[in-house]
Amino acid sequence: MVRLGNQVADGGYVVPLWIVESTDVLLTLGMGREWTFDEDVVRIRPGVSIVGVDHSVHAASFRSLLHRSQLKQAVFRFLGHTSKATKYAARVDVARLYQRLFTAPNVHIEKAVASHSSTSTVTIDELFTVVRSDRPHRVLFAMDIEGGEYDVVDDILRYHSAINMIVTEFHYIGQRLDEFERSITKIKRSFDIVHLHGNNCGPYNHELDIPEVVEITFVHRSLMPPDSQHSADQRPLPGLDVPNKPGSPDYVLHI
Repeated sequence: MVRLGNQVADGGYVVPLWIVESTDVLLTLGMGREWTFDEDVVRIRPGVSIVGVDHSVHAASFRSLLHRSQLKQAVFRFLGHTSKATKYAARVDVARLYQRLFTAPNVHIEKAVASHSSTSTVTIDELFTVVRSDRPHRVLFAMDIEGGEYDVVDDILRYHSAINMIVTEFHYIGQRLDEFERSITKIKRSFDIVHLHGNNCGPYNHELDIPEVVEITFVHRSLMPPDSQHSADQRPLPGLDVPNKPGSPDYVLHI
C-alpha cells in the first residue's frame, strides 16, 4: 500500500501500488484544482490515459491564468519583488500542470456527472464510451463529487468488469445513511474494501460512531490475492494516512 497524491492534507489516497501499475485509464470525477493524485498515477504509470470530469473548472480559465501569470511574474521579477514573482510562478506551475494532465490525448469534460444526459451533465454510460478500454480491469475510477456519488453507484457497477479499483469519498453519511449502506452493500458484491480513512474536514457523527465523510479504496474481488485476510488494525495507518485538515487530530477508526 502506498499514499498517492497530497502527502500532507486532503487530496491523497492510500492504494495498492500493483493496481496502479496495471492501470490503462484514470477516470477521475470531481477533479477540482487538486490533481496530485492524478500526477502520481502518471508518474507510476507513464502513458496512462486520463479522463477528467468537472463542471467547476475550465480549460479557458487555465489558459488565461497561464498568460496573465507569466506576464506578472516577469514584471515583478524585473522590479525585484521576489515574493510577488514567486506567487505568480506558482500560478504558472498550476496552469502548466493542468495542460500537462488534461490536454490531448487526455480529456477534460467540463460537465457534471449525473444519472441523465444534458448540455451540462454527462452520464457514466457516456464516460465509458470515451474510456474505450478493451482489456478487463484496467480502469482506475476516482470520485469526489460531494454527495453525487449515491446517484451513480448503480451506473458505475454496470462496468465493474472494466474497473480495477475505486477510490472515492462518501459524504453526508448521517443524513444519507440508508443510501450509504445500500451503496456499500452493492459495491461489495464485486469489490473488497482495502482501505478506509475518516475525513476530519467534516464532523464526527458520535451517534453512528462514524465520520460524516469517509474515504474508501475498493479493489475488484477478482484481483485480490488469494491469501488476503481481514485487517484488525485501527485507522489511521501511520506513514500512510494524514489528516485531511492539517493541524487537527485525525479520526481514529476501529475496524
